[in-house]
Amino acid sequence: MNTACKSYNLKPKEDIFSNIIGYDSVKEEMREIADMIANSDFYSRLGAKTPTGILLYGVPGVGKTLLASSFIEACGLPSYICRRDNSTKAFISDIVMTFTRAKKHSPSIVLLDDLDKFANGNEERPDSEEYVIVQSRIDACKNSGVLVLATANDLSCLPDSLLRSGRFDYKIKLSKPDYRDAAAIFRHYLNQKGLQSINSELIARLLSDASCADLECIANEAALIATYSGSSVIETEHFIKACLKVKFRIATSYCAEDSCTNAVLREQPASDAYQKALRIAYHEAGHIVIGEILSPGSVTLATLSGPTHEIGGFVSHCGGTGNLIDSALNNAVVYLGGRAAIELKFGEVCAGSEDDLDKTYEIIKQLVCQECIRGLRNYRNLDSWKDGLDSATEEVIAQEISHCYNKAKQVLIQNRAFLERTAKMLLEKEMLLRDDIAGLKKELLQ
Repeated sequence: MNTACKSYNLKPKEDIFSNIIGYDSVKEEMREIADMIANSDFYSRLGAKTPTGILLYGVPGVGKTLLASSFIEACGLPSYICRRDNSTKAFISDIVMTFTRAKKHSPSIVLLDDLDKFANGNEERPDSEEYVIVQSRIDACKNSGVLVLATANDLSCLPDSLLRSGRFDYKIKLSKPDYRDAAAIFRHYLNQKGLQSINSELIARLLSDASCADLECIANEAALIATYSGSSVIETEHFIKACLKVKFRIATSYCAEDSCTNAVLREQPASDAYQKALRIAYHEAGHIVIGEILSPGSVTLATLSGPTHEIGGFVSHCGGTGNLIDSALNNAVVYLGGRAAIELKFGEVCAGSEDDLDKTYEIIKQLVCQECIRGLRNYRNLDSWKDGLDSATEEVIAQEISHCYNKAKQVLIQNRAFLERTAKMLLEKEMLLRDDIAGLKKELLQ
């Protein structure tokens, strides 16, 4: 391609995609396609043909429809949108009518929004009438100047015959924003709401793996919390509470003095409620200490709060660094840290650690059966998991989990003072941030 002619029709002021934060590689690809459509005669000199269809896919809330709308605006062509909002018979008529209008007014664009919702189909029902009609309409519009643009969450619901090249030549995946883009998107939302200084790294770490829809919701929730608490600006504590509530589903009170945790901690140490809080503090401290020892700086936040304002406990751990296997094994040890801490401190089995054990099992199963960390003889393909694993494989997984648990106890024994101080500080403050943990670790391990 002659780069001097790139974006021939898309002048800087017309670059609609520049208004979208992040997704740089996707936006560049969309710019190139829009430029091809706007200058089809120029591209045809070397035999390049404009695509028949473009499919944007990815999990809900990542901005597929926003990008599709921006693409349509960048192309400057008339568009005809089709979404399912009525019965099957009427909807099939809508599909046919949409393509008929687009063909009549070509060059034009047909947007099939949420294509995977056009029928109640799945991989076992690939021949739903709605998809057969879409395929036939796409074929009927070939070489007529009609571009088909579609969005979808789950490609497994769509038939392979519809997804093939010639119908959808470009299939572009949209993932959740990386931590840098997430922080930029969040700040964009907050800039309209009276943002005060919030640590950029804290934002990035807590918002990793959040969708664009989550980011907007967190920003709005932070504004609500700030307003309810009487603040004229959004501060770090408001952001943290909003993030806990929206992303992690952890309930937090707008006013700290009203929290259930505070009420419990005002009781006598001998009370059952206080003893429960004490055990949860040690459980979470076990996760924190092991996370910090194995992957320094990986723990972003810890709290005693649980769902619906109950004492429950939560730790945000961003995972380890290094190669895949070492990182996964470290994560398994971190998950077992809460159970190990309760055994070391109280000499009893930790009640309520089933979720930690389930996560550990899934990690180790993947490492044993797919990564073959205990030898190739343990390899199992994914289909064989559906009916359960044989007893020999389960025994290997159990042995590896036991090894991880022993490592968790060993780390805690070697860092007993760190465990004790972390649990105490968590009881006192109810919530610990990365800086709190780093300061405590530095003080103890100097």
